[in-house]
Amino acid sequence: MTSVLLGMHFKLGLYEHQSAGAIEAILKLVNKHPKILEDGLHNIDYINIVAYEPAFGIIGDIAKRSPTTR
Repeated sequence: MTSVLLGMHFKLGLYEHQSAGAIEAILKLVNKHPKILEDGLHNIDYINIVAYEPAFGIIGDIAKRSPTTR
């Protein structure tokens, strides 16, 4: 019996899976255009990341950055 896995995503590091798309996009961008980082990050003016609401609710909510209860 042969099993085939299609469309599988493996995490490359320790991060919330909701941020995987943005991280993968940055990695692909730098891989395709390595000169972006040639002179350091100070040449990047801004990075605009658009997230869908459920992802923002999980990882982007400012209240979750400094919780006072568990």
